[in-house]
Amino acid sequence: AAGVAMWIPVFPVDTVKSRLQTAEGNVSIGGVVRELYGKGGFKAFFPGFGPALTRAVPANAATFLGVELAHQFMNKSFGELKK
Repeated sequence: AAGVAMWIPVFPVDTVKSRLQTAEGNVSIGGVVRELYGKGGFKAFFPGFGPALTRAVPANAATFLGVELAHQFMNKSFGELKK
């Protein structure tokens, strides 16, 4: 859930950043924000949000699995860390 929740505040920022990087000429952040909102409202800041969330679930599951397996391997190889 944390990996999915991370995308909610990050996605609009990433959308604006991508538009700035591909814009021609001298474009400001405010100009990009006004253009996006003017053309599509709030939803314009979340293009491809559904597929990104669909990808986030298995990607985060694989990450957590990898971390857990590495943790188990390290504990078996070097012993448990004493607190």
